[in-house]
Amino acid sequence: MKYVYKLFMVFAGAALLSGCLDDPEISKDIINGGVPEITTDSIHLIKANSIEASAVIFKHNGARATRYGFYVNKENESEKKRFDAPTAPLDNGKIEFKITLTDLEPSTTYIIRAFATNQVGEGLGAELKRTTTNGLGSIKTLKPDSIKGTSAIAGGHIIEPGEGAIIEQGLFLSRRPDMSLRSTLPSPLKVDSFIFKITELDTMTTYYIQAFVTNNFGTFTGNIDSITTRSGKPEFGAFHILEWGFEDASYTAELLTDGDSPITSKGVCWSETSSPTTDDQTSLNTTDNFSGTILGLKPFTKYYIRAFATNETFGTAYSETIEFTTRNNQPIVETTEILSVSNGTVEISGNVLSAGMGNITVAGFCWSVYPNPSILNYKQDITSREGEFLGHIGPLRGGTTYYIRAFAQNSSGQTAYGRELSFDTPVVFASMSPFAGDMRLPNSTASFVIGNTAYLLGGDKGLDYTNELWAYNVGDRWDPVSSFPDTPRKWQTAAVVNNTAYVFGGFDKNNNYTNTMYRYLPNQNRWEHIPTSFGPDPMHSSVSSSISTSAYFVGGYRDSILNEVWRFDTYLHGWERKANFPIKQYNGIAVTINEIVYAGLGQTSADGTVSSRRLWSSFGSFNTWAEEEPLPSSAGSVRGGVAYQDAIYVVDNTGTIWKYHVAEKFWTEKSKLPSSNRGDYLHCMFVLNDMIYIGLGASQKSLLRYYPAWDN
Repeated sequence: MKYVYKLFMVFAGAALLSGCLDDPEISKDIINGGVPEITTDSIHLIKANSIEASAVIFKHNGARATRYGFYVNKENESEKKRFDAPTAPLDNGKIEFKITLTDLEPSTTYIIRAFATNQVGEGLGAELKRTTTNGLGSIKTLKPDSIKGTSAIAGGHIIEPGEGAIIEQGLFLSRRPDMSLRSTLPSPLKVDSFIFKITELDTMTTYYIQAFVTNNFGTFTGNIDSITTRSGKPEFGAFHILEWGFEDASYTAELLTDGDSPITSKGVCWSETSSPTTDDQTSLNTTDNFSGTILGLKPFTKYYIRAFATNETFGTAYSETIEFTTRNNQPIVETTEILSVSNGTVEISGNVLSAGMGNITVAGFCWSVYPNPSILNYKQDITSREGEFLGHIGPLRGGTTYYIRAFAQNSSGQTAYGRELSFDTPVVFASMSPFAGDMRLPNSTASFVIGNTAYLLGGDKGLDYTNELWAYNVGDRWDPVSSFPDTPRKWQTAAVVNNTAYVFGGFDKNNNYTNTMYRYLPNQNRWEHIPTSFGPDPMHSSVSSSISTSAYFVGGYRDSILNEVWRFDTYLHGWERKANFPIKQYNGIAVTINEIVYAGLGQTSADGTVSSRRLWSSFGSFNTWAEEEPLPSSAGSVRGGVAYQDAIYVVDNTGTIWKYHVAEKFWTEKSKLPSSNRGDYLHCMFVLNDMIYIGLGASQKSLLRYYPAWDN
């Protein structure tokens, strides 16, 4: 027995040894075995209709796997397709295998899972989800080139060809940017980059192109580009008229391209109307530089001219149009523009464009109050050459419409005119806001100007006198200001020194003459009394003016008419008696121009019916007076006067304005006041803002603005 047992153990050991050498994990007699353990290892390559996958059987669990591979099913579908892998060798107890899953559909998501089967059963790996490609590639539309009237070069570049065989490649062509209603243009070349000529296009039309490729899986396209065909006609650059004469003109043209077919003719065409064509007058040109001269033009005629070129297929093209006027025996002159109308003159410009047949002898402007002025009317000669010139025409009359135009004459005796322009001049008289206070009797008020404000003081209201002070500013407004602090008066005299008014004398309601001196400070709207111990006896109706810090008072009335002249020193507040005035007078005028006082033209009878026409001037010590030119005998008695731009303006009782030119010493009669403002009713006359104001007229409250620059 012992022997038999030992023999059994030997056979058993030998059998066990034999199994271990064959497969340490696999036994022919399965005791407690299990299904294989497997992992879905990796997805290696995904295409449109295939996926390459691999897996590893890492444990057989007692029985070696005899079948293995993959299950594949579409996402959201349960039906599976099995792919068996070919037998793979055992490597250290593991089996690794890789297979291609075929007959799949493009752009489809699949569930992939490895499996392995042994005698015990089937083991499964993890699920992997993958989507097949669409099988298409990518392509770029190449930029079109060599665009002509009916053709262009275009193509595409295949960046990725896709997975299937290329069936067709080429361009889509459409007239719509969304590529609808397109046509297909196959490429004659089956290469990665292809270009070809697109023909039979319409001229001057925009097309849209898109490269495409069609393979087994479908069609893929590139970007959309555009082509705008040309006219096919010749194209021009610059066109110039070099010079022109009486009957000819020379030109040069730049022909950039012949277009899409050979040139059959070229030249220039012209007419007397715009946009000439080859149906008008033409001159053919065969020179290579496309320049020449046209003949047979009419003198002094405006022409329109342009170059043309015709090719045999597409027709005629034109250059830009140029206009010019042939020369004439007459000059050519233009009235350019009116630059300004001010201070009695008009500034205007002109231009002599051509001298005509000869040289310019004179050019300038002529004008009239009637249309079509000529050199037989008013004219101003300015230049004797071609080119631009400028004129200052005047003096002109205000409130008038003038017609003016340039003229030019040449040595052939020909005269030409430019276009006519017209303009209106400002009015000489304008009605301003009437006096806002109560009416005053004529000549009973005192007036003065400080800065941009005129003042009207006191006066006779008929039943009573007033001490009111009214201010009138350049904004055409009357305002009451601080009243005179003493008893109401008329016939006072005011002088202005250093922006301060000094008011002297007057006549009060108790029939008393006065000799008090007050000053008015406009910045403070305040009056001050100036006491003096020596000075004129009480008087009224003197006239005054000022130089430096002194005020001068001339003439007046005190029981009788006076010829006294007094200087008041506004700094020392003292009086000084000067040499007597040459005659006795009251009222009249006293003004200062260039440190010279001009006085006179006053009344010489107590009842005011007799007036002097004489005028004197004095300067320096004011102890002597020199007589000036007397007012013309045709003038009436003076009712007021002012200094204005180195001249004296006075108004007489007929309403006539007279101007005294102090440098040349002569009088000029100017305009008459409107009829409602004439007579012995003048209340004031003052200068504000380069204008003369005259009032208050026959209506007692009216005020006129007088524009001396336009009273010509």
